[in-house]
Amino acid sequence: KDCDLLQGEAAPQQVLDWVLFETTNYVVSRQKHKEWTGGMKVSEVPVSPALQKEEQDLYSRMMDAIDPCHHTVSIFLHCLTEQVAYSFECKETGDLRQEDDAHLHTLASYLDNAAQVIG
Repeated sequence: KDCDLLQGEAAPQQVLDWVLFETTNYVVSRQKHKEWTGGMKVSEVPVSPALQKEEQDLYSRMMDAIDPCHHTVSIFLHCLTEQVAYSFECKETGDLRQEDDAHLHTLASYLDNAAQVIG
């Protein structure tokens, strides 16, 4: 059904019906998520203000390198693990150096591999 819509073989009413269906599903899932998270207890994790910026720079740069509409769980986890590895490396060496382009290269490699799997 979705393929017909994408290839222009659907009547305008079919397209409108499909958009309404998908929008309704999205709204219902958002409402269920709000209900599910409504009773959760949220705990703040204290972060040292001196290290907070340095420990988020790499993650922010990597995520900012990708258009937000393409953010997925796997990309989030990749960027997060790169940041954690970098943070541990800095703590071990005591060097809060600026991250180099090698980390962004690993992100580019990850995205290239994902594109090859899809394409």
